[in-house]
Formats: sequence, C-alpha cells, structure tokens
Amino acid sequence: MELSQQLCEVRATLEPIGKTFDSLVEQLTKLKEQSLPKPVEEKLNALNNKLKELGSPNPRPDAPPALHALDSAKKLFGEIQGVDAPPTDRVKAAVGEVRIQAASLMERWKKIVSQDLPALDRELEASGLPPIKAEP
Repeated sequence: MELSQQLCEVRATLEPIGKTFDSLVEQLTKLKEQSLPKPVEEKLNALNNKLKELGSPNPRPDAPPALHALDSAKKLFGEIQGVDAPPTDRVKAAVGEVRIQAASLMERWKKIVSQDLPALDRELEASGLPPIKAEP
C-alpha cells in the first residue's frame, strides 16, 4: 500500500510536466518541419536533445521523446495494483529508482523551462517566428 502511495505522489508530480512535455514535443516537431535559420535550428536541436535525455536510457532511434520516470511510475503502479501478493524486492527497488529518476527529472525540467526554452524563444523571435508555448 505504501509503495502505491509513493507512486501516486510521483505520478501527481510528473503528470502536469508530462502534459507540458507532450505539448512541447509536438510544437518542436512541427517547427522542425520548417526551414529554419541556423541559430534557431541549433537551439531547437539542443532543446530536443535535452528532452530526449528525459526518456528511456535505451530508446529506439525513431522513438519520440518521452518521460521515462512517468512511464515507469505508471507501469509499476499497474504491476502493484494487479497483484494480490506483497511487492517483491524487485518492485520495491524499482519504486525507489523511479523516485530518484523523478527527482532528477524535476531538476532537469526546471532548467529546460527556465533556460533552454527561453533561449530558443529568443532565437525564434529574432527570426520573426512565434515563440513556443510552454503550456499544455
């Protein structure tokens, strides 16, 4: 029960980030389809790489960016809820790992939103393009 509670807290923290993350990925994908000035393209690629770092440690090359910690929390929550037996040591360790991943993701996300996204927006505005909206 306690592990389920911990995962609920992780999900409650990460789900709003997940919505903004998905919106950001969608906007960046559309932006990439355009012909962009070199400085915009460089900032866009740098931001995209940082978003991909928040994903699975071994993503498929063609996989869109995803929030690994949030996906892991959802999966583990399903595993715990789907079994009547007490959680195994593997599940307990995995929950601890997800909590660590979530804390790391939060720190990196704050930097992306406070530094990388504004840097891209400045390049977009300098090129006469609309800024990215960080809202879902």
